[in-house]
Amino acid sequence: MDSTEGLTIDFTHPGTKVLLGAGSGMAPLRAIIHSLLADGTSAPVYFFYGARTEEDLLYFDEFTGLQKQQENFRYYPVLSQPSESWLGQAGYAQDAMFKMRSKIDAFGQAQLYLCGPQNMMQQTIHRLRTAGVNTNHIFWDTFGQPIATERD
Repeated sequence: MDSTEGLTIDFTHPGTKVLLGAGSGMAPLRAIIHSLLADGTSAPVYFFYGARTEEDLLYFDEFTGLQKQQENFRYYPVLSQPSESWLGQAGYAQDAMFKMRSKIDAFGQAQLYLCGPQNMMQQTIHRLRTAGVNTNHIFWDTFGQPIATERD
């Protein structure tokens, strides 16, 4: 099985979950996060979310609160056009994820859920495959827009 289009949670996979999104990709990823945490998963859950500015960060307070409440949940908001007062990460969410991959528990065996702009996902899927991530563990949602990916 190759990478899978569509975001269906695999609750049988006991390992790390990494979620990457930007813009309106927040909606399905938020639902996945809430489902995972409600199910009582003890597996690490990492959420990288990209936005342009602080004002564009959806559910910022909710996710920072979840991070404080849930020991296994980590939230990484990344801004491409941050203000001077922004103390978080700057750049693109996918770049932040790749920079931190050595700090993500079992990154190479993690399940990855991607949702956001088509170019971001296409480039990220290519980078994940090049990095040796199991293609069976990459899931994405394109909102009906096809993604051209190389199949293994």
